[in-house]
Formats: sequence, C-alpha cells, structure tokens
Amino acid sequence: KFGDEGCYSFFKNLILKVPKIKIILYNFEKLFNYKFSIEVIEKLVKKYPHNCLGIKDSSYNLFDKIKINKDFLIFPGSEIKLKSGLELGNSGIISAICNVTSSLARKVYDDFHNKKEDTFNERLCAIRKIFDKNNLISGLHTFMSFENKKYKKVLPPLSLLSKKQEKQMMDDLKALDFYPEKGIAA
Repeated sequence: KFGDEGCYSFFKNLILKVPKIKIILYNFEKLFNYKFSIEVIEKLVKKYPHNCLGIKDSSYNLFDKIKINKDFLIFPGSEIKLKSGLELGNSGIISAICNVTSSLARKVYDDFHNKKEDTFNERLCAIRKIFDKNNLISGLHTFMSFENKKYKKVLPPLSLLSKKQEKQMMDDLKALDFYPEKGIAA
C-alpha cells in the first residue's frame, strides 16, 4: 500500500529520469491497491504539465469531479460512463470491451459531438453490463475466441468462462443481436 506522497514521488522520479515522457495516469484501485486523489493529480499536472497529459479512470472517483484544464484528457474505463463523461467534458473512454464494441462506442461519441439524437448508448451500456457479470477479461477472451481460437489462451490466474457462464453470456448478447464479428483486433 502507498498513498498520495508515494504516488507523487514515483511519477516525479520517473519524469526526472525520462524528461520527455508522456503519461496517461491509470486509476485502477482493484489492480494497484491505490486510488488517485484529485489533489495528487493536480499537483502532478501543475509541476509537470508537459508530461502528465490525462487519466484513465477505472475506479470512477475522478471522471465526474476532476477539472484541471481543457487540455487534460479524461477517459473513464467503461462504456457505461461514455455519454455521461462526454457531457462532463471527458475525452472518451478507454475500455477493453471496446475491442468488440468500438463501432457502437464511436457512434455514441460521434452522435454526441454532432449533436444528434442518441440512439446507440442504451445498447452499448447493455452489452457492457453483460460483460460485467463475469470477470471482464475472461468474458472478453471467451467472446473473441469464437472468431479466433488464439483468444482461448489466457494466463493464470485468469481463465475462460465456464461453459455455463459462456452460454449465459452468449445468450444474453444474442438477445441484444450482438455476435462475434470478423476482424476484431485485440
């Protein structure tokens, strides 16, 4: 475990060693056992504005609160936060599930910026909620393995979904008329 001072020191030392580095911070408490605070981000951006360019917020404690400057990029980590994030001035999303939902996410993004009526966000969010029912990466690999068997390879402790979980996920996705597509990139 570490706190804001440890986080700040880490990035300060990294930037001092690699002065031209460009950083998108990754706020993912489940993975790192640390959740960025607004204060530490503001301190990093104030001291290193040319290095600290934005944040991916997968802990969801920042995307709707942080206001640094118009150039600071904010990306929630879920399709469910895309539209509300855009309404708040966020830059978009960064999500593993966009490997298979990118065309829908792009439509939501474009409709928002073109001031068109939203017609895709509900479906995009419903698809994400199905993936959220299981381990996200296991579900994504299981889904993508229907088109390319290489996705059946996952490193422990991850695994593919059980046959029961796979069937439920695929049935739920089929109910939304969402199927594996050719040419999905990981």
